[in-house]
Amino acid sequence: MRRPIWDNGTSEVIVSPLSTPLPWDLVAEGYAEGVAPTFAGYAERALDLAGIGAGASVLDVACGPGTLSVRAAARGCEVDALDFSAEMVARLRAAPAAAGVRAVCGDGQALPFDDASFDAAFSMFGVIFFPDRAAGLRELRRVVRPGGAMVVSSWPALDGVPQMAAVFASVGEVFPGGSAPAPALATPDDLRHELAAAGWRDVVVHTHAEQFEAPDAATFWAGMERTLAPLALMRHTLGDQWPRVRDRIGRLVVDKLGDGPVVARMPAWIAVGRPA
Repeated sequence: MRRPIWDNGTSEVIVSPLSTPLPWDLVAEGYAEGVAPTFAGYAERALDLAGIGAGASVLDVACGPGTLSVRAAARGCEVDALDFSAEMVARLRAAPAAAGVRAVCGDGQALPFDDASFDAAFSMFGVIFFPDRAAGLRELRRVVRPGGAMVVSSWPALDGVPQMAAVFASVGEVFPGGSAPAPALATPDDLRHELAAAGWRDVVVHTHAEQFEAPDAATFWAGMERTLAPLALMRHTLGDQWPRVRDRIGRLVVDKLGDGPVVARMPAWIAVGRPA
């Protein structure tokens, strides 16, 4: 019997395939080059909403290649960054714009920082993948000073982005069980409820959208293959079988999206709160 794509070959139960470093290590290069430039807009909006300026002490949890970290540093902030992916941290440390950012590998559910040691703490599309989101949200609150700001971002359901829905529908047609998991914190009510339960107060959820663009569907699929962590994990799992599977998925994506340019408008939720 075919194993589910997320089966790691042991009896270990994984809450989410994206809750371990492996897929993020695998996708680090493509993510840094193909995703981070577009994600810059989300990071800038998050910094604006938190009211962050020169001299502020900032923590970036699940920092990836440093999309928010480098922009906070450019504003004159003192920045600490943490991620459980060694490859993502290596990308951040190697970035010329990251000079002065203190980047470490670590667990966002047990932060290695003192209580009330930052003016603001962020997790941009990071805490949503934690096995224990409540612990991650409590940790963000713990390390922020009274009057400071905590910010997390998340995605609405994929069916609101037809181009992304087409990609994962195509994946599921070729490899049942390989489609995208349901996103966490996918509604403003979800965010307000979980953040309040973790001790956040004055939570306000904002919407911000950026666009992913490609000249055609084949190019769009190639970019998704290179930058999406679930697909990187699938590629790793399938090994030599991946080129055949990739090509089949690509043909389905092109059939679904048709000819001409592809413009995927990606709305996100950005929630801002204060320590209770």
